[in-house]
Amino acid sequence: MFYRFSLYLTVIALIIGCQPTSTMKPHQTASSEKPQVAPQISLDSLAIHVSASENRPVSFTNKRSGYYYTQTHNNDHPEHRWFAGFNLAQKRLFNDYQITLDSDSVNRQQANVTVYPDKLVRQYPNGTVEQLSLFDDQDIVRISISTDAQQVALTLTGAQITQTRQHAEMTLYRSDEAPQKLIAVAPIVLPKDAKSREKGFYVLIGDNIETLSATLKSARENDERWQQQRQQRMLTLLTGNAYLQSRDVDLVKAIQWQILNLDSLMTNQHGKGIYAGLPWFNEYWGRDSFIALPGATLVTGQFEFARDMITAFAKFQDRDPESKFFGRVPNRVRIEDIDYHTTDGTPRFVIEMLHYVQYSGDTTLIKRLYPNVKDSIDGALRNWVDSKGYLLHADNETWMDARREPDKVPYSPRGTRANDIQALWFEQLNAGIYFAEVMNDKASRLRWQQARDKLQSNFTQDFILDDLGYLVDHLNQDGSADTQLRPNQLYAFDMIEDSRFVSNATKTSWQQLVYPWGVASLDNRDIDFHPFHLTEKYHKDAAYHNGTVWLWNNGIAMQRMIEVGGPDIAYQLFSNMNEQALHRGVVGGLAENADAYPHQLQTLPTITGTYLQAWSNAEHLRVWYQYFLGVRPDLIKQEITFAPRIPSLLSDIDFQVRVGDTQLNGSFQRSGATASYRIEIESFRGALLLDLPSFPVTKIDLQDCRYITIEQTTDSIQIIKVDDNESKLQEIRLTTDNERLKTIQRQQQTLFETRFSSPLSLENHRVLN
Repeated sequence: MFYRFSLYLTVIALIIGCQPTSTMKPHQTASSEKPQVAPQISLDSLAIHVSASENRPVSFTNKRSGYYYTQTHNNDHPEHRWFAGFNLAQKRLFNDYQITLDSDSVNRQQANVTVYPDKLVRQYPNGTVEQLSLFDDQDIVRISISTDAQQVALTLTGAQITQTRQHAEMTLYRSDEAPQKLIAVAPIVLPKDAKSREKGFYVLIGDNIETLSATLKSARENDERWQQQRQQRMLTLLTGNAYLQSRDVDLVKAIQWQILNLDSLMTNQHGKGIYAGLPWFNEYWGRDSFIALPGATLVTGQFEFARDMITAFAKFQDRDPESKFFGRVPNRVRIEDIDYHTTDGTPRFVIEMLHYVQYSGDTTLIKRLYPNVKDSIDGALRNWVDSKGYLLHADNETWMDARREPDKVPYSPRGTRANDIQALWFEQLNAGIYFAEVMNDKASRLRWQQARDKLQSNFTQDFILDDLGYLVDHLNQDGSADTQLRPNQLYAFDMIEDSRFVSNATKTSWQQLVYPWGVASLDNRDIDFHPFHLTEKYHKDAAYHNGTVWLWNNGIAMQRMIEVGGPDIAYQLFSNMNEQALHRGVVGGLAENADAYPHQLQTLPTITGTYLQAWSNAEHLRVWYQYFLGVRPDLIKQEITFAPRIPSLLSDIDFQVRVGDTQLNGSFQRSGATASYRIEIESFRGALLLDLPSFPVTKIDLQDCRYITIEQTTDSIQIIKVDDNESKLQEIRLTTDNERLKTIQRQQQTLFETRFSSPLSLENHRVLN
């Protein structure tokens, strides 16, 4: 399948960042008009209906250490069904439950199923309605049943669970996987004025009979309040920091679902952290956590959680000067162990600390964690940096870490100097230099500047080869270059000053790695390419990083394509992921992986890996806010970059982004060849950096400014600043910048007829033959 777009036909649209033909909302007749009151946002409006043939995964967490997983109609998924039911602190307590009405079991295959962010609803032909939900911070599963049946029973099922005895109203169970826990099923007691059809059960987990009894009493007393609190938490997130509205209702619905699904992975299981993915990664990974942090917490304005999470990981840092891992933060934090075998988690820890400060303006964390930052850099310089300034690592210490069992041979060896690791090390040094300036640590700042400059100089010489057209993936131990084409190079382009090289390498990467359904981990022309993640031909880990699609890499692929002038083709990939969230895989979210190729007679590849992966959803949200909407705060400089790259399919957007202690409210309207923006931010003593293609980047002082309006045509921009009295403070007019215009035209020539990657004939793949 090929997707093509012609920059030749849309040259004007891409130059001005807006495309033709649409109408403004009836109530928005002038660009200076304030965005209207938001339409009513409700969880009911996010309903997704699922048929029996679709049988999609659904899960909810209690925001602490428990999650419930099921499929809408039948738990039959080849990878996930083992994890069905309620899981607490990485232990499966039970797999499912069976409802009996007057001695007849309900048949889920006959149910009409609707999924909401806070509940799963099954409606049966006889009028019975079953509703499954959780409460925040409670180890309780709530199952309500609306029925005319006289006798209603609920039985827990699963090979690991055994019914033991009856205690008063509670039917007690034990699970082989958590024998220290008691599990109880007890009836919901509804208020006296409730309808007689309403019945139901709590499934409660506790340490003993006393705690179970107390939990049951509390649940009955607080049932309605707990439901409302959970719903209000979700609504507050959607109507506040992450507010978004557009005439494109599917865009809004998909993003809102992903925000809430990602938020469900932000838990307090072992301190504040983000589950890497469900069902089997319900634990904190250093790499995954910090990749997910911007999209999960910063663009959604949840700065407090970000701070707590960064601080929590700092506590697990190896601070032993005699250890070879001195300065590293863990790769994985589990209840039973901590593992330090990764290179990229530590740079990301420091980098995301900087991003947190840029978004929140909170510099107090620098003083608190500067010793951790210093150890992370000095530990690397002492134990892991070579004579050229490169950060060394083992073959399996990048994110491509799969190894063969039992001999631990890496399937995708990338030692000892991978391009993405050097890019992260470069960013870590830059962040450390800033932190050293804040702390007036002149000696460290000078030492780290010298390390950074040496690194960048050697990187340009060693990772760019004549006629290759893209970056070397890694340097082997003997210094030779490995030229496999992988998506890792996309993370290293900020180290390259040659914009022509970056444009060409971006196109090459896109056409060889980026499918309409996501970014593959290896070029399909490579002899090691594996087209299917799950197949009988080879072990799935052989394909894991050798062809399998990783949705988290979509974010950087779209970012790089937007940066070189291709927002429309980037948005095709973005829209395809929204379509997946709404209609395929886990309800409302993105998975970890997919096959690179569809199987025979299929048009789309199989979704694989975890059904809900934090970094996949987080990177999707990050690129939306930071690169399509183009809002990138930097409160270190008291500046907000506004560089919208709105694709041609969108004609209107209203949005909010939290910046420090205030809120940026924005709107966009397109009418013909004119784009109008309105930006309002209260009590901000700083500047807006306006960056629109083909025009000079312009710094706009927001002091005493209530809002600004921006009206953009093909060859001019009008900016008006307005104060609290609706008086014009200033008017700025811009015309095109010839140098930027030339750059855009050159990029257009490079990107002409850029297409997605397409499967080759299966006969061309050695691993299948």
